Amino acid sequence: MGVTEPVVFQNFGTKSDLFVAVLERVADEVTRYLAVLGEQSPTVAELLSRLLAHEHQDRLHSSGGLGMIFVEAANNPEPPIREAGHRAHTRTVQAIAELLRRGQAEGSIRDDVDAATLGWLVLSQIHARQFRRAHTTTSPALEQAILEALLAVLRPGWVKTG
Repeated sequence: MGVTEPVVFQNFGTKSDLFVAVLERVADEVTRYLAVLGEQSPTVAELLSRLLAHEHQDRLHSSGGLGMIFVEAANNPEPPIREAGHRAHTRTVQAIAELLRRGQAEGSIRDDVDAATLGWLVLSQIHARQFRRAHTTTSPALEQAILEALLAVLRPGWVKTG
């Protein structure tokens, strides 16, 4: 950044305060990123297909990716950082829910479930991908099948059978 460590601490106080500021900035970036994706996609269902594709998720959660900052916050033992991580996740879900509301209005996303609930489902799927990466050897075929199952649940007319 071109500044000395004392300058950083003069502006942020502690490492925790710096991390909290980074989380807030990342939440801003994610919100803008989702809005841009929404503008570039003909339908919300297509946007979700791109957003949740395993290749895209792997890029976001690779070393230095925005997703890794969320992971670090969730696993951090310091309450201010965990709380900032919670706020960042909540803002992300709100941005996803806004897209899902658009999808509900256009008819590409089911409208019998609250968009915020579906937003948490989508974010849970994003985190589940990282869980699978950490604990199994996943295959592109498995990831595609999981994506298709999630998209089927999000589409209008999905009904649980059995």
